[in-house]
Amino acid sequence: MITDLGDRNSHFRLNAAAVLAEIKDARAINALQGALTERNMAAIAGAHSFFIKAGKSGSEDTLIEALKEFGDISMAQDFLNCGNSRLADAARSWARQNGYVITSVDSVGGDTWGGAR
Repeated sequence: MITDLGDRNSHFRLNAAAVLAEIKDARAINALQGALTERNMAAIAGAHSFFIKAGKSGSEDTLIEALKEFGDISMAQDFLNCGNSRLADAARSWARQNGYVITSVDSVGGDTWGGAR
């Protein structure tokens, strides 16, 4: 699964990252952090919930780039409701540009910026 983060096929990278984001293993975490450092946009999009929970200061620009390149309505909705104003603004802009309507949710249950601490 970790080796799939380097696959030429962006769908493989995206799906591999989504699976790795659910694994509570140091190797998976290190691989995802490497994907962020390497600006592997497909992997970042696939594991966007992992990066939201990590809440790494300074990662917002890269997350926004991943939204623009590989985002979907679910990712935009997660950005909107994570508690990070830069990601929320980017989500609104992405939704508007792509013809989607996303809404803020006040209920508990979504991933929050830095919620993994």
